[in-house]
Amino acid sequence: MNESQLIKTHEGIEIQLIESASKAWVRKVLLIFISGLLIMPILIVYSLDDPLIEAIFIPFIIFWGVAIYLLRLYLWNSIGKEVYVIGNGKFYRYFGYKYFKDGRRILEYESIKAKALTSADESKKDYEVLDKSEDRFLGYIEFNIDEEVVISQIKLDDADLIKLVDQINKYV
Repeated sequence: MNESQLIKTHEGIEIQLIESASKAWVRKVLLIFISGLLIMPILIVYSLDDPLIEAIFIPFIIFWGVAIYLLRLYLWNSIGKEVYVIGNGKFYRYFGYKYFKDGRRILEYESIKAKALTSADESKKDYEVLDKSEDRFLGYIEFNIDEEVVISQIKLDDADLIKLVDQINKYV
């Protein structure tokens, strides 16, 4: 189950939406692929009789680039979190993978309001709200920042979502 944390900081508040770890077999398969991608270019270079110096770097760049991407995917499935920092007229958002940060976005605002997009919300027809595997209802957080709308990527249980949104609106 996905979790959320609201932390008061000297800048304002920090909201962390923490992705629950995916199934162990998925992470193991990703690790096997990553390991293979790291070893493959070495095997390719050793199999060549008379490698050109350029031919050595091409497999390393391709295979290791894909391995880094899969490492980020592995970290997201293991310890990924979506972080929002709100305060001092700035809204800061990024996706954390422990060793990587992605999707950094900073918006300045005059007014900000958080809204819970729950399974009962009729305006949210585009979003998946029911986790059929566990038979529970999930929703998103929508931040209305002046004229712009930012919607969370990580889903939370409706009850937890409503509590979190109430806390956010209390501190903002």
